[in-house]
Amino acid sequence: MTHDADARSAPRWPAATAGRIDGVRAVNAARTLVTGGRGKTGREVVQLLTEAGAPVNAGTRRPGTPHDLTTPVRFDWQDRRTWAEAVADVESIFLMRPDLENAPELVGEFVAQAPGAHVVLLSEQGAGTLADSSWERQVEIAVTDAAASWTLVRPSWFHQVMDDPRFYLTAIRDHGVLPISSAGATIAFVDARDIAAITVASLSDRALAGEAITVTGPDALSIAEAAAIVSDVSEREVRPTDPSRDEATAALEPWLAGIVGNMIERVHEGVFSEVTDDVLRLTRFEPRSLATFASERADVWRPVRG
Repeated sequence: MTHDADARSAPRWPAATAGRIDGVRAVNAARTLVTGGRGKTGREVVQLLTEAGAPVNAGTRRPGTPHDLTTPVRFDWQDRRTWAEAVADVESIFLMRPDLENAPELVGEFVAQAPGAHVVLLSEQGAGTLADSSWERQVEIAVTDAAASWTLVRPSWFHQVMDDPRFYLTAIRDHGVLPISSAGATIAFVDARDIAAITVASLSDRALAGEAITVTGPDALSIAEAAAIVSDVSEREVRPTDPSRDEATAALEPWLAGIVGNMIERVHEGVFSEVTDDVLRLTRFEPRSLATFASERADVWRPVRG
């Protein structure tokens, strides 16, 4: 999936993201707010920016201790009292789309509090094909209408859903299955670190303002191919399964079930099968493959032995 939630216990990666993007060199002393500063993409954006010498407000509901150029700030979509401090003195914003029913209204109101800021929105692959009345497009339009300048980053499904306990880690590790509803379609899985690199390019290079960038991995894989990759590195059988839309969304609240269900329909239609060269074009590095990600994370899928 394309979600990028807050992850307090998220792993650090053995291969650094830094150095994979020319745009980092263009980052100046301008302060950036990174919403979802502990999320899969947000934490990598924070790392890239600070390694390039740029000050960062790392927005999270549970801010920690300041260090180096990072200033943790309390930021909660549901608490407007946190917004003003979060955007104080920032010239750019990485905006992780909130999975909230009223996200279009919240996003528009929030962006208006930073009228001069350049906003980079983390959206999803294929959002541009949807009707303007859809929730996904309404969030994008809230940014494009309110921001002084903007870039839309539209990634495919994250590699990291495979090792996230909120998605498929437990199913793979404990049951040996990868249950992604695809109806046989492929997905161009992409690494969160490559999404972060594109995000930093978009924050630092205003020539990308007004663009919608589709971020994918190097190839589109069937769920069977993805399961085989995880099987190979974890040295255990992982079987692909293809639950129905209703089965895949049964545990979700009705509103979110509708949003995720519609995304699953787009998977079935092949929307997430498109492969682009945007990672290579903007970073001069090939995007990481699922095989590379899986080789780094193989231990997490091996059964826990008592």
